[in-house]
Amino acid sequence: MSDDLRARMLAHFTPAQIVELTLGIALFMGFSKIAVALGSAPSDMPTMVVPTPDVP
Repeated sequence: MSDDLRARMLAHFTPAQIVELTLGIALFMGFSKIAVALGSAPSDMPTMVVPTPDVP
């Protein structure tokens, strides 16, 4: 996380809230990947591809 992003996040959330948001996002993404891998996701579900940024 860049220092700028960290400062902007801390302007709106406490450190504990940032941890909770991060954990929630990780769980949602993980469970959706499990659903797709197990074939239980509907075939007409919209998907979005987010590329991984290059880190210098």
